[in-house]
Amino acid sequence: MKGRRPAGRARLVLAWALAGLFAGGCGGQEKEPAADRPAEKTSQPAIVIRERAWKDPECAAAPAECAHVAFRYVEMVDGPAPVRSALNAFVRRELLKPVFGDEEAAGLEGAADEFLGRYGEFRRRFPDSEQVWWLRREIRLVEAPVGVYSLAAETDMYTGGAHGIETTTLQTLDRENERWLTLEDLFVDGFREELTAIGERCFRELVAIEADSSLSSAGFLFDDDRFVLCGNFAVRNDGLLFHWNPYEIAPYALGPTDLLLPLGEIEHLLKPGGPWGK
Repeated sequence: MKGRRPAGRARLVLAWALAGLFAGGCGGQEKEPAADRPAEKTSQPAIVIRERAWKDPECAAAPAECAHVAFRYVEMVDGPAPVRSALNAFVRRELLKPVFGDEEAAGLEGAADEFLGRYGEFRRRFPDSEQVWWLRREIRLVEAPVGVYSLAAETDMYTGGAHGIETTTLQTLDRENERWLTLEDLFVDGFREELTAIGERCFRELVAIEADSSLSSAGFLFDDDRFVLCGNFAVRNDGLLFHWNPYEIAPYALGPTDLLLPLGEIEHLLKPGGPWGK
């Protein structure tokens, strides 16, 4: 099982160097994106990885010290149209999630323009501030059984304050039935109580809470101090991964929590013919 990351550690693991993306330096008054890198191939032949990045044109410091926006994401370029449409729509939605207000940005460049424009306004109001904002989003494939695409959409963002915001959204797409999976799709009728009990046992083992101790005594904030599984999950080769973002079940200082329910613990509850072939 995968434990909690230390507080303050970047949740978003970027597989590229910001300095490389921003090579060419600052200049001019326009928010110019770095040229797209050639698409990388993945283990899934129909899916490629793309990258785009922008930086504050008025910043003369080293690239990583400038306000910046960076996107790294998968795109399905071949395969059944319904699956391709569903996967790419999820990616687009996660990349363009609003940062300010409730409206989705008008494309990646629009998202970068808005973010860096807001930062420019902030700097004009507070010219002596040393704050540097950033927005980094990565949508990647999670290793999963044949027949599904599991995705993790990760955001690492700072717009002022004591700390940044790090969030992860997980979803699994059934390639055969062309739909996003719920727990009800995976498990037999009446599964919820036993699956929750398995989850609580694994959770207590993960965070070292004795069976007779309350969850709240260790700083966790479940309603009525009763453990429940969240809806933020993904099918992996080795089991079912659940993720709680900071503040969802614990203070920010405790960080996010990943809980893996190993396949061997849950296989007796699985519907026949599911992602794991049971």
